[in-house]
Amino acid sequence: MNWSANQEACDSDNEMFQMSSSRMRDDGSHVRLLSVSEDEEQASVSPQDAGLPHLNFRQSQHSSTKFKEEKKSRAAALSILVVGVILIIIINIGLGIKLKNMHGYPDKSVSSSVQPSSTLKCPVKKESNSLRCNSSFPWQMYRLPSYIHPEFYSIFLHPNLTLGNYSGEVDIVVSVSQATDLIVIHSKELNISALKVYSGWHKRGDKIPAEYEVPQQREYQVCTELDFVAIQLSDRLQTQKQYTIHIEFIGSLTMSLNGFYLSKYKTKTGVNKTLATTQFEALSARKAFPCFDEPAMKANFSVNIVRDNTNSALSNMPVEITSDFGDDLKLVKFQTSVAMSTYLLAFIIVPDFDNITNEVQLRRGSTPVSVYSPKDKIKSAQFALEVASKVLIQYEKTFKISYPLPKLDLIAIPDFAAGAMENWGLVTYRETAILWDEKTSSISDKEWVAIVVAHELAHQWFGNLVTMEWWNDLWLNEGFASYVEFFGVNHIYPEWNLMETFHSLTTADAMTVDENENTHPISVPVNSAIQIEELFDDITYKKGACLISMMISYLGEDNFYAGITDYLSKFAYSNANNKDLTNAVVQHTSTANQRKNVLRMLESWTVEPGFPVLNVSLDGKTVIISQMRYMLELPASYTNANKCNNKSESLWQIPLSYMTDKSKDSAWEFIENRTYTFTLQDYPKWMILNANRRGYYLINYSIKMLESLILQLKTDHTAISALDRSGILFNVAKSAKAGLIGYDRLLDLMTYLEKEEEYGPLYSALLILSDFKKILKMQFHTNHHKKMKHFSKNLLSHIYSKYGWPTVASTQSTLTHPEIKLRRSAIKLMCAYDNENCTNQALIHFRKWMDNNTQLEVDYKDIVYSTGIRLGLPEDWKYMWNKYTKDLTLDASEKNKLLKALCHRTDEKTVEFLLDEAIKGENIRHQDADTVVHYLTYSGRVGSMMAWKFVRSKWEEITSIFLISSFTVQRMAENIFQTFTDESEIAGAEKFMEMHNLTGIRYFKRALEKAKFNVHWIETYQPQVFEWLDKNIADSEI
Repeated sequence: MNWSANQEACDSDNEMFQMSSSRMRDDGSHVRLLSVSEDEEQASVSPQDAGLPHLNFRQSQHSSTKFKEEKKSRAAALSILVVGVILIIIINIGLGIKLKNMHGYPDKSVSSSVQPSSTLKCPVKKESNSLRCNSSFPWQMYRLPSYIHPEFYSIFLHPNLTLGNYSGEVDIVVSVSQATDLIVIHSKELNISALKVYSGWHKRGDKIPAEYEVPQQREYQVCTELDFVAIQLSDRLQTQKQYTIHIEFIGSLTMSLNGFYLSKYKTKTGVNKTLATTQFEALSARKAFPCFDEPAMKANFSVNIVRDNTNSALSNMPVEITSDFGDDLKLVKFQTSVAMSTYLLAFIIVPDFDNITNEVQLRRGSTPVSVYSPKDKIKSAQFALEVASKVLIQYEKTFKISYPLPKLDLIAIPDFAAGAMENWGLVTYRETAILWDEKTSSISDKEWVAIVVAHELAHQWFGNLVTMEWWNDLWLNEGFASYVEFFGVNHIYPEWNLMETFHSLTTADAMTVDENENTHPISVPVNSAIQIEELFDDITYKKGACLISMMISYLGEDNFYAGITDYLSKFAYSNANNKDLTNAVVQHTSTANQRKNVLRMLESWTVEPGFPVLNVSLDGKTVIISQMRYMLELPASYTNANKCNNKSESLWQIPLSYMTDKSKDSAWEFIENRTYTFTLQDYPKWMILNANRRGYYLINYSIKMLESLILQLKTDHTAISALDRSGILFNVAKSAKAGLIGYDRLLDLMTYLEKEEEYGPLYSALLILSDFKKILKMQFHTNHHKKMKHFSKNLLSHIYSKYGWPTVASTQSTLTHPEIKLRRSAIKLMCAYDNENCTNQALIHFRKWMDNNTQLEVDYKDIVYSTGIRLGLPEDWKYMWNKYTKDLTLDASEKNKLLKALCHRTDEKTVEFLLDEAIKGENIRHQDADTVVHYLTYSGRVGSMMAWKFVRSKWEEITSIFLISSFTVQRMAENIFQTFTDESEIAGAEKFMEMHNLTGIRYFKRALEKAKFNVHWIETYQPQVFEWLDKNIADSEI
């Protein structure tokens, strides 16, 4: 799933990137170490076209699954004898063993797959699950019993979109690997009206003889805390047999943005339309129908859904048959799906949607790829269809594994919480992530659509075909997709140069989260709903992607993807864990030493929280390196005296690339220890480590090494590649932020940018300036604020002078893709920092747009809108609000730009009005509530204070609309807390968290930690910045 709700991740203005830390949807390590025999038992697929049958039904896995379960049961029985002998000894040495419960199932949340890293001296604190079932409930674990496994679902749903409810039936065929009298399944917010268990395999409509019914001891029991339904049987279910669970239920259709929910919109002619759609990841399939809602509980699904004659129905598979159901209704039966997890199931009922289709020639032959949207927006779906068609071909070529389904649909949903969701064969998208119109949408919008489409289609292999065993290894899904999205788009649009963006943007976003104490390892145990939802963050997505990139760089693309092909083939239609990936990749290493390095590297990087900084010095030809954990320091008053010394204890296995002025081709060293030295062949003038930005670590250069690099950049910056120039800026900025060097060094380095003309380094500079701006705009040091604005404008003034505002459309068309982004960056910064020429031009365009409805250049209209509102009159704001709320011809991309601009007027009355509208969900969709909060907090002190006051006063209402674990609430907290800069605000936030029992939620702790660092930065580093500004910029210059 793509968790970033908006296209800011591809926007060339760095202020936008703050929202990318929000799903594109947290605490220890969790890697099951398989023995050789266990590896051999994993189901592999005999390939047609490299290994995949067209449809793999669960029945084909049934016998192997039962064999493994029986083998485990026999082994468990023998183990009990051993445990009985040694139990007293174990207790005496102070350890505890959790025995199996009365139904024979171990607590997976405790004993799952992770082995601690031998290098992890400071273990990750394990979060406990505060929610438990009543003691009388017969199942007390968070995970479902493993001895009952679903094989097949027959689902029948009859929704009423007018009344907002539906009736349903589900028949679940299960296999049993251990005799038991207890069945536990998931169900949430459903009214179950009938529940029976039968022996044998049965489907909906079968007449089942009474003697097949398995009697129940009592009526089913419900645990609402963990979404469980327990069925206590009078007789024990037997192994080697199958049973059918029949459940009838009623559910509600609301605007909840999860489960089976409603979405509403108006056509361009003002007609109200309603559709019903699904969003099941991570834990919401159980809200649509009772099920075994865990990723390893894969099964085949037969979906049957009733619709009106005027509507259409879609699901993961093609329609098998449509029949009359009476009263102008149709019953749509879809083909049975491949084996997949519940969170990947999807079904949608749409009114006047249209579609466009390509017949794409894939490895299996011609496959229809379609994009669906409301009829009056279907012309904007063409670009997404182009991307999907091309990237599918590229993925098959790279992975050497066929796309296994008979069709692929992509659909635009008007109300959608995340950016998109990878449901197998029916991918759902927010409209801004799939619709692009060259007349109204910018190149940033275009990049965003391409990236999100590519991300979700990567999931068709990583996540859908092979799924993580448990959520602890979510990075196997999202980390891969977050790398492959750039890889895929770069192959079909190489002129966009997106891999350079990946190395700048993805690394920066990941490290911004990972540099705090309240981070988490990539692979992390989770045993509660909120812990699972918290995993959809930049560590899982972007740090995971950086690890993939680092492995590819070290191993080489051919070796790495050969391992990936093995991984996908072996675990197709099944589940895998961290260790399974490692085992597949190391089989394709070049040498035994490289194999050893990769094994140790993957272990340390997946189970260690944080990342290293390498302190580097050069003595003649000898390079001297020491590593430690990079972590931002907090003020002494905030420091926990009992916390372990993560900085000094952590140890990583690091593939280090480097180059010098003597050799422009990068070389490799592998760092295994805390200190490391190696010798160069020649005496260099300068040296770059982590060359080409391939590694997920920082370089803190000695003063002498840094001075040599600064000299080179000021003399002839082109002697160093653009990617490495951006890397130097990034590393030095991070070193200054952690107090490893002074800010004077960073600011001195940045002066070379007055000659820089490449987008990559200037983008890195924009990220640095954004850090300054976030804190300085909250401080009333007017003179220094003006000097920082002057300094910032100087860095891009040559770009602004070179390109300026486009005068005619043809001017834009002569520029390359990176040049358009560069021009846009310069214009946006100049206007944001009140360059008179820039703001005058923006206001001229704004007035023409208002007075004459003049069309604006698409790549700059958001700059025009925001400048016009920020510097304009109240009447201008009212005009734009009316345009936003009443113009039905606007597409989602245009409305998004208008909404962001509306947030640039920061008088208290306007701010309060926008916040109220965001919660009402009428004029501003609920999916955009966090967008309003983000841009209000970014706009300045008033917006930040009002947003925080609003959240405090409306907390109950907010959390009645959005789950506390939702992306919307996470982003609200992060955006508000990051603007805090004094002790009183910190104290208020802590009191709020205590009052609402939020102190244990990681994203709140992380947001609070960032706020505390702001206080530390102002006290410790702000004086350094001000001193440099005073020395280098005279008062007369501002």
